[in-house]
Amino acid sequence: MKDDFSVLIQNRTEFEKGNPETVFLSLPATKEELYEAMKALNITADNPQDFFINGYSTNEDRRIEIPFEWIRDGDLDKINFLAARLEEMTTGQLEKLDAVMHSDFKPDSLDGLINHTYNTDFYSHVPGIFSYKELGDYFLVKPQTLPI
Repeated sequence: MKDDFSVLIQNRTEFEKGNPETVFLSLPATKEELYEAMKALNITADNPQDFFINGYSTNEDRRIEIPFEWIRDGDLDKINFLAARLEEMTTGQLEKLDAVMHSDFKPDSLDGLINHTYNTDFYSHVPGIFSYKELGDYFLVKPQTLPI
């Protein structure tokens, strides 16, 4: 779904002048869509350094926690690729990925997150388990509901 992930782009020069004009670009985006967004902000080949990402949003139903710095400082091609990967994932896979982003095993970069999108089959996610005790109780009491 194209509206699952969007970035807020702005013209740095205009932003610093106090003009808060913004464009939300739905990702994954084509070159043409990116060109139109940049054109709307008066960003051209003469001033490409004026392009900057100043926010992002995700669909509530398909939300994944991504540190803002990764998006703000990230390469737009990588962010676009991540959005394409997230678009292909099932809700269950996204829940696993979001759980990883809140764990001690969280990737340390945008590249690491992209790599994790290919590995959701290698770990299990049991919602509502927040401690080793709860995990032990889960395995002892409800082994028939273990996710595969």
